[in-house]
Amino acid sequence: MELERRSRENRRTVVESDAETSGAAPFKKLRAAVGIRHGKTHVTNNIKDQEAVMSMFDQLSVDFGGNRQKDGTLEIPWWPLANQGKCDIHLWMMILRVQNTLYEKKFLGFKPDGVIDPGGRTEYLIQFFTGKNPPFPASDTKEIAIAAIPLASRWVKGASDYLVNYRRWRSSRMALPLDPTAANVHLHLDRLNETQWLSRVNEWQENYRMIAETLRDADKVFVRATRDEALAARNEMKCWGVSVPAWARARQNIWFGPDMINLGPNCKAAIIIHEAGHYIKAKIGHQGGERGKDYDTQSADQALMSAYVCANFATHATTGRDERFGLARPNV
Repeated sequence: MELERRSRENRRTVVESDAETSGAAPFKKLRAAVGIRHGKTHVTNNIKDQEAVMSMFDQLSVDFGGNRQKDGTLEIPWWPLANQGKCDIHLWMMILRVQNTLYEKKFLGFKPDGVIDPGGRTEYLIQFFTGKNPPFPASDTKEIAIAAIPLASRWVKGASDYLVNYRRWRSSRMALPLDPTAANVHLHLDRLNETQWLSRVNEWQENYRMIAETLRDADKVFVRATRDEALAARNEMKCWGVSVPAWARARQNIWFGPDMINLGPNCKAAIIIHEAGHYIKAKIGHQGGERGKDYDTQSADQALMSAYVCANFATHATTGRDERFGLARPNV
C-alpha cells in the first residue's frame, strides 16, 4: 500500500515556547518514547513526539546517521505521516540507523534498541552532535572530553560490578571465585579486618555511583577552557607538571584545556574518572601519586582520598590488568 506522505512545509514547526537549546540547534522536548522496541513493541509514539524526532533527524548530519547531507540538503525529502501510537517502519529504520552509527562510533554505550526515550542517551547524543561533523574541531576540548565518556563509563561500571562481586566473595569467606588483586593493589582492602572492609566497600560503591552520575551530567559539568585559564588553574591549585589537560573543583565543574587534545583515548578516559573523583568530594585529592612507593604503601584510608586510585582501580577491575592510564602514558 502506498504510504501517505506530507511535505516538511506542512509539518508543524517547533516554536520557541516549547523548544530547548542543545548545541547549535533548538529541539522540541520529547514527552514520551518514539520507536519500536527491539523491532517488536510499539512504544507511546505520540504524533508530536514523532514529528520532533523527524525534525531532529533533519538537522543531524548523515555522518551520525541523520538526514542532513554535507551540502545542506536533505537525503530523505519526505517523511511518512505520523500516526498516533504507531511508529512508521521508515521512521523506525532511521532511528536504528542513527543508533547503529553512534554505537559503531562508541558513543551510544548500549546496543541499538530502535527507541528514542525522552532524556535518554540517544536523544542527548542527537542533540549534542547536531551541526557537527567528525572529526571534532581540535579546539573544542569539551567535545573531546565528552567523546571519551563511553570508555570512562565502561570502566566505572566495571569497578562497580567488581565491588559487588568482591562483597559476595568476602562475605562467603572467599568460597566464590574472584581475583582480589585489583582490590588489594589499589584499595588495600586486604589490610582491613572483618569489621572494617564492608563499610569501605560501601563507600567505594557510592563514589563510583556518584562518578557515573557526573559523567551522565557531563554537558552541564564539563567546561571548555583556554590555555591561559589552564595555566592560572595550575598556579592557583599548585599542580605539579607542565601539562594541565583538566582540573576540577568539588561540586562546581570539571574544566578541560588544550592539553587534552592530543592525548590517547585511554589516557583521556582515565583523566575524566580522575577529575570526576575530585568533583564528587573535596577530600579526594592527589594522595600517593599515580604510581610508585607512595602509591603502593599507602593505607586503605589514604587510598580513599586519591583521585589516582579512582581511575587506576576502575581500569584494573574492568580489564583484569594494572594498566594505570594517566599522564605518565599520554599517548595510549
